[in-house]
Amino acid sequence: MKGPQYGTRGSVSVEFALTATAFVVILAMSLEVARVQVASMLLERSVYDIAYQIKVARGQDSDVIVESVLAARNNGLFSVDEVTVALSSAPTMEGALAGGAAGAGGGSDIVRLDLSANLNLLGRLVPEPLRINRTIVYYFQNEPDLEDVR
Repeated sequence: MKGPQYGTRGSVSVEFALTATAFVVILAMSLEVARVQVASMLLERSVYDIAYQIKVARGQDSDVIVESVLAARNNGLFSVDEVTVALSSAPTMEGALAGGAAGAGGGSDIVRLDLSANLNLLGRLVPEPLRINRTIVYYFQNEPDLEDVR
């Protein structure tokens, strides 16, 4: 005597649903890691561009330079609203390490550039422990004023 017969028609669908979900999650995580890596590289390049342009401008119009470089380097991989840039300067490296004065300073000043960015796609909706934050600190010296060169 045979026991009750159960159909096996839906088993393939169930197995596919279980494995496809795991595959989609792994694929999404891989794409997010790649996006964060590229965004980090773009932010690093932005720091170098900001520093170079402020250095050549001898600290003038630093706010405009920061905004223009971040807008040009964005490429849709990070939100410019989630990026903060702080500049401080001092005439000596010891002063710059101690904090210095706010702003990009003037000719021959040592400048500290602090860039911090939240690289999550959902921005502030993600809880703090799960946020992907990137902080870059960069020191450079402004070009000397023309009077100092002569």
